[in-house]
Amino acid sequence: RVINGTDPSIIPRSVELDLVELGAGMNIVKTTTTDSAGRFCLEGLPESGRLMIRAIYKDVNYHSQFSMDASGRAAVEIEVFEPTTSLEGIKVESAGIAFQIVGDQLHSLETITLKNTTQPPRTLMHPEGNYRFSKPAGILEVPKIRFTAPGSRMPVIQAALESADGRSYYSQYPLKPGETTFEVQRILPYAERKYVYTGTIDHDIASMDIGLSPADLTLTGTGLSKVSTDAQ
Repeated sequence: RVINGTDPSIIPRSVELDLVELGAGMNIVKTTTTDSAGRFCLEGLPESGRLMIRAIYKDVNYHSQFSMDASGRAAVEIEVFEPTTSLEGIKVESAGIAFQIVGDQLHSLETITLKNTTQPPRTLMHPEGNYRFSKPAGILEVPKIRFTAPGSRMPVIQAALESADGRSYYSQYPLKPGETTFEVQRILPYAERKYVYTGTIDHDIASMDIGLSPADLTLTGTGLSKVSTDAQ
């Protein structure tokens, strides 16, 4: 069955469901929809391999992996949430950025973990992006994003979307309750062996760790303090 984690009184009726066979790809084996009670039943499933039910609720994918017992049965429960456009309850757990010289380029990797603590729990779905980040001067190509969803160990890669004013990028990946980690890779010009990096973060942060490679790369800026040097 599919249950509503925001308001249990809301029955997820007619929700589209995909049965996905995991392994060498994400093969959809069967599809169905929930009934008036939010329940579903699928028969004739593969007897071996890893299986997952994916529910599409208000344009957001939710899923639950399962395996069948000795009798060839399984009871699966999928929790879905109502959407919100408010950033209230979205907090930064950690933030960091690393810079590395690669030939005549400067590569940066920004990592930020956002925790959705909304009460009651909701999924952030903002029309202007659920995670927005700056477009540094002279950036050489569209940034790549990797994100890891709550409860998952497998990051997903996507291209960033550019804002209408051309000043920033964003990801439309929904922020479900729990922790979501974003990694943004940018490629910047460094032919003159100098770069001025400016950017903004839409959330309050206590601090940001900055890493440099090689170790003799010099960093200057307001409010920075050196923590350590790794000789290797």
